[in-house]
Amino acid sequence: MSLTVIGIGDDGIDGLSARARAHLADAELIVGSPRHLAMLPTHNSRTHIIWSKDLGADIETFAPRIQSEQVVVLASGDPLMYGIGNRLLGHFGADNVLVLPNASAFSLAAARMGWPLSDPMLSCVSIHGLPLQSLALHIQPGVKLLVLSRDNESPAQIAKMLCTMGYNDSPMSILECMDGDREKRTDTVAKDDIGDAFQNLNTVAVQCVANADLQPLSHSPGLPDDAFAHDGTITKREVRAITLAALAPLPGDMLWDIGAGNGTIAIEWLRVERRAHALAFEKNSVRADRICANALALGVPALQVIPEHFPLSHDGIEPRRHRPASPSHHATSPDSAEPPPASVPAARLSSLRELSWQTPSESSGTSTSSTGLK
Repeated sequence: MSLTVIGIGDDGIDGLSARARAHLADAELIVGSPRHLAMLPTHNSRTHIIWSKDLGADIETFAPRIQSEQVVVLASGDPLMYGIGNRLLGHFGADNVLVLPNASAFSLAAARMGWPLSDPMLSCVSIHGLPLQSLALHIQPGVKLLVLSRDNESPAQIAKMLCTMGYNDSPMSILECMDGDREKRTDTVAKDDIGDAFQNLNTVAVQCVANADLQPLSHSPGLPDDAFAHDGTITKREVRAITLAALAPLPGDMLWDIGAGNGTIAIEWLRVERRAHALAFEKNSVRADRICANALALGVPALQVIPEHFPLSHDGIEPRRHRPASPSHHATSPDSAEPPPASVPAARLSSLRELSWQTPSESSGTSTSSTGLK
């Protein structure tokens, strides 16, 4: 079995290592986007597969051939940094895939900006295939951001979010086509008219500068009540802080917030632990819509909202089978092929510890149980 994933930059074949070039030269089948395949020599006559919008079908097309042929997949930069490499490893297994990375967009952008990637005040975020709203959780005073864009409109969208959140004077650098012939840097600030005159291949560097009158929101539990849109019935911040302290979310944990009301517990759960998951059950459609709006505004679009009674018969309920707070941005490009968060198998759910915490209900004024399955 031979499948090699080669990271390639905007400098094309010239930027590949000797090892990567050797694997590419031996390839009998090459898979890639039109942009990457165009980097191959014009006299190249080997079989090609161009990625379509259905990556799963494309993988199934060439999967049988890796048993007997040398197959190479071309990917942008580091294929394991929000790229197709993650999906191929999940499909074929690490023992059957050789990944030869190139410099990632984050590495290149950090070098251009002179920002150490090890700086604890620096966050690397992708909105290429992921909801733009997920960026909101990372915007805080003094933080530096490197943002992998979705397309040429992303810089303006990032600037608008910064201004909406009270970071109007934040310096921004739009870095286009790094390491290529069309490389370009544009320095601006969030409040300026940025427009969309950029290449789709761009990364945005941001230095978050808060407005003087801004009261920034911490990731600690117990956000101010007015941080949420609500109808006057809301679990108060002190109760939320105590509840989250008792639940103590850990990476990979799943919260079921039953009778979620305005979504405050589930949203704070995800803000406290970004690697956790949450399902919010709310039968009132108006409140379910409000949960979605709150989740987007507070940077946790991955919250799964279920606008119905708690389905007691669905013991094996899994994330991503239900309505996310943000419309799904599942990857249709190999450069944004990060798989969605892993579902939690029914067997695991049924065997995990339950925590029930009684809080004043946001739905009816009585007590409800927000159950964390951990």
